[in-house]
Amino acid sequence: MFQIMGFGKREPSESLLLSPGSISLAWGPVLHLVAAAIGLKLDDVQETHEILRADETFEIASGPIEKGTISGMRFEIIGLVGGEERIVVEHVTRLRDDDAPEWPQGNGYRVLIEGDPHLKIDLELDSDNGDHNFAGCLATAMHVVNAIPHVVEAEPGLLTMLDLPVYSATT
Repeated sequence: MFQIMGFGKREPSESLLLSPGSISLAWGPVLHLVAAAIGLKLDDVQETHEILRADETFEIASGPIEKGTISGMRFEIIGLVGGEERIVVEHVTRLRDDDAPEWPQGNGYRVLIEGDPHLKIDLELDSDNGDHNFAGCLATAMHVVNAIPHVVEAEPGLLTMLDLPVYSATT
């Protein structure tokens, strides 16, 4: 929360995540994988971010957030083709639900596809054993574990989801 995300820090430059190039390093492969899946070659990848500063001092489970320090962030990583935004991944994290109400809300993932037809998917995660963050980590781990038999059967080399068959917990 504090070292990587930069919450409680005075400047974005104190955040590993918001350091120039870090967002592209972490989420760039997502853009390239989606582009490959739909047969699109990206010309460029850009990143943007904005931060929210705490309007008062408050406490979270990880520690104190002092007034004026980072208490929310919104960033995008954008895949461009011909100067046009074609694939955008946006991430929003705020430490208090009421902060930055103009930013997208929710406890999960939203997929928006503009085309014909337009598509909007809202996926909210929860767990009896934790919050939406716990559920997201669990769902990610389940996906990886269920891929193991297919990865073991595959030829040696680097694989992506595009190289594996569609699978579920039982196949």
